[in-house]
Amino acid sequence: MHKVDLLTSLDKQSYFINCRVNGEVLEVGAVFIASFSSSPMKLISEESASFTIEIPDTALNKDFQMVSADTSFYIVS
Repeated sequence: MHKVDLLTSLDKQSYFINCRVNGEVLEVGAVFIASFSSSPMKLISEESASFTIEIPDTALNKDFQMVSADTSFYIVS
């Protein structure tokens, strides 16, 4: 299982903290998704890890930020 302390979106507006890759799922300890985010979202780490994930409809293109703990996202590439 691959672990990453911090992943950020390419625009550096969304943050995914304490992440683990479990098969085709990115398990996240805490997440901040910026307003007006789109899906799929490419994430990168300082260690050169890169994932593209699906953002659920409940967080897409909203005019407010989303925060969640202990959640997961499907990895699409």
